[in-house]
Amino acid sequence: DKAIGNIFKTLFDEVQRSNMSKACGTMDEAERTQEHYRATKGVESTVEEVDGQFLVFREGDRKVLKSVEYSPASLKGILETEEDNDKAIAPRASPTSVRNAVQ
Repeated sequence: DKAIGNIFKTLFDEVQRSNMSKACGTMDEAERTQEHYRATKGVESTVEEVDGQFLVFREGDRKVLKSVEYSPASLKGILETEEDNDKAIAPRASPTSVRNAVQ
């Protein structure tokens, strides 16, 4: 179904956008991210530039820490919009309305 393919791509793109926001775009953003984790969680970290992005790694296990500019995926709005579109495009007839239309 084409509609399912369209919403899947939209959902996938939103998750990808969110995942990419975990990386820092500038060294300043990376340093602010380091300071945030140090101040709020007592976590020390290192910064590495990878493909033009700055990744902040937690010391010890090298887990990538989310940027202070990270934004989570917003899937609910996409799903609700699609649900609203489905209702507008294909309203369901009740048995009573069908019966009345036939008479």
